[in-house]
Amino acid sequence: MAAVEDPVFTEANRKRRTLLTIAAIVVALIGLYLVSTYNYLLFHNTVETFSIIIAFTIFAIAWNTRRIVDNHFFLFIGIAFLFVATLGFLHTVAYEGIGIFSGAHPGANLATQLWLATRYMFAFSVLIPLLFVKRKIQSSIVFTAYTIATALIIASIFIWQNFPIAYQDGLTLFKVASEFVISAVIVAAIGSLVKNRKEFEEGIFKSLIAAMIFAIAAEMAFTLYTDVYGIMNLIGHLLNVVSFYFIYKSLVQTSLTNPYHLLFRNLKKSQTEYAKAFNAQKELQIKLEEKAAEVKEYADQMEELANQRAKQLKDAERLSAIGATAGMVGHDIRNPLQAIVSDLYLATKEVEEIGVDQEAKKGLLESLRSIEDNVFYINKIVADLQDFAKPLKPTKESIDLADTIKEALTMVKIPEHIKLTIDASKNMPQLTADKTMIKRVLVNLIQNAVQAMPKGGDLIVQTDYKKQKIMISVHDTGEGIPEEVKTKIFTPLMTTKSKGQGFGLAVVKRMTEAMGGTVTFETEAQVGTKFTLKFPT
Repeated sequence: MAAVEDPVFTEANRKRRTLLTIAAIVVALIGLYLVSTYNYLLFHNTVETFSIIIAFTIFAIAWNTRRIVDNHFFLFIGIAFLFVATLGFLHTVAYEGIGIFSGAHPGANLATQLWLATRYMFAFSVLIPLLFVKRKIQSSIVFTAYTIATALIIASIFIWQNFPIAYQDGLTLFKVASEFVISAVIVAAIGSLVKNRKEFEEGIFKSLIAAMIFAIAAEMAFTLYTDVYGIMNLIGHLLNVVSFYFIYKSLVQTSLTNPYHLLFRNLKKSQTEYAKAFNAQKELQIKLEEKAAEVKEYADQMEELANQRAKQLKDAERLSAIGATAGMVGHDIRNPLQAIVSDLYLATKEVEEIGVDQEAKKGLLESLRSIEDNVFYINKIVADLQDFAKPLKPTKESIDLADTIKEALTMVKIPEHIKLTIDASKNMPQLTADKTMIKRVLVNLIQNAVQAMPKGGDLIVQTDYKKQKIMISVHDTGEGIPEEVKTKIFTPLMTTKSKGQGFGLAVVKRMTEAMGGTVTFETEAQVGTKFTLKFPT
């Protein structure tokens, strides 16, 4: 919901109040001028009394609000103005024509001396506190210092009488020079005020600047009069009235009219800084939460990596044991297996020749074939283990690829429910590779393809030559490779079958790469899988 602006602070009301203020000042100045033409002493007493009242009021407000107003400029200038008012009062009662102090022409010089003392104190009192806008001051120290300074000034004028003469048949050089020095001090105060502009409300800042400018103008006027009742003296006092009005406006009227903006301005600044700090803390909290999430993610990744490394270590230990075992027992197992294969061949021939019942013969032959299949399976496991465990040193020879594929196919039993297709490209260059390894790779891929189609399907062995690469592919129409194992398909001990140790495809990759080739695969669920070997020519 939009904030509703106070009617007092609308733009139209601001302009109206400004015009009324200017009109009031003009009327007051005209009134004071008319008083001066009637009785100059009355005029002087009136303007000085106005300045004294303002100075005492500034002290009263600054002193009584010192515990809640944190801006020490106001406290310093408030204490100082008590003593400015004291010297101003002495100047007023010492003015020529009042007759309180006796002596030969005491009024002109005495009043002028007290005037200079008052203006010096005024000038330094608006300069010095600007140095303490951001610093705390000890009010007791300031009060004591001004008490001593005021006492010394009064003593030098009234008792010791060593204060320089300011008026003697006209203004002395000391008086004129002092007015310029006082003006220079006020100019320095203006510079310091501008430098510390951010520490003041805009209205207070402008009023203080105006007060100091009119004070300088008053000082210049006081350098030109020759008679304490003269026109330049009159102008100087009127300018001084305007100067004190702006001090009143900045330090009294503003405080009473809008105390929140004055007394709690620093609180507002603190609230803003707190809000910024709170927002920064909130942003920091969000960043910390994000970092915590990142750390957790890293921790999860590290945990997963540690688990992977542990599994890899376990697999490596297992592979090491398997390799050692394969090297030791491979020879001892394969020789008996070869003997069993020979015995199975002879037993099959004998069963086919004996004249037993056909059903019995069929049962015996199926049993022998089952034994033969299991022997071939055991032989494959041993061969895979040995191929994986032993160092590979492929030989290079020119191979007729078509003949090599046929030889590999004779080493695998292709069931009747699987249709075999060989698609050999014409004008194929000869492959330079290790023929034994090529056959082992093809046997593994063909056996995997057969096992992927337990209910039958198409087995396609294809060769091609493209971009100076010889390609051999084995394609089945099985169920495809599951998505979750695609990235692990060539990893040792990785298998999706109930039977097998998971070395077949690892051996395929190892041998293919040993011969300088690559192996890739394409698979689709319920469509099939295609493995492709690529060898450079």
